[in-house]
Amino acid sequence: MDLKTSVDEVLRKIGRNMLLFQQLEGLLKFTLSGNKLSGVSSQLERKQAKHVASTQKQTLGILVGQYVEEILGPETDDEGPDLDKITEPHFSYKFRLGHNEAFYEEIKTWLAQLVDDRNELVHHLLPQLDTTSAASCEETGQKLDIQADTIRQAIRNMQSIAKAMTETKKEVVALLQSLEGKSMLFPDEQPKTSALNK
Repeated sequence: MDLKTSVDEVLRKIGRNMLLFQQLEGLLKFTLSGNKLSGVSSQLERKQAKHVASTQKQTLGILVGQYVEEILGPETDDEGPDLDKITEPHFSYKFRLGHNEAFYEEIKTWLAQLVDDRNELVHHLLPQLDTTSAASCEETGQKLDIQADTIRQAIRNMQSIAKAMTETKKEVVALLQSLEGKSMLFPDEQPKTSALNK
């Protein structure tokens, strides 16, 4: 491969990997924007909008940290609402995946390495790239191909988790809209059985 072709190819692979990292970041933002919600009914919409806006501003490193702790991390005893102060319906939802400690640590380390790889790609690769050597460009291209495979694996994992979260939320909504759900939420408001129906 001649020098110009080698340089063009390695630059294409750098761009490809940057786009893959952006796709992964977008999936993390989607998942973290919808993994939890808690509050009284009159404030839920505002709280959710604020949460989504805050998540959209986070960097990949912050997103990975939140994902590891909020979705993969061990269950924590969150303080619930002060029941004496609630004057309207309160809703609370949290999506979390259960894992054993070894798997949790493995995924945590793997995702942290991905963040390091992304920072290396964005901030350090181009200044260090030797565009006067076809062999150097081809070697860098091979490393970028390996990196792309790793990012794609992370994307596939994140897509399956985002799908599971979306399906879970649909099931919760369907339950809340059903007669069974309404009877659980509002037991005192269910229609009484008429004497004619007996």
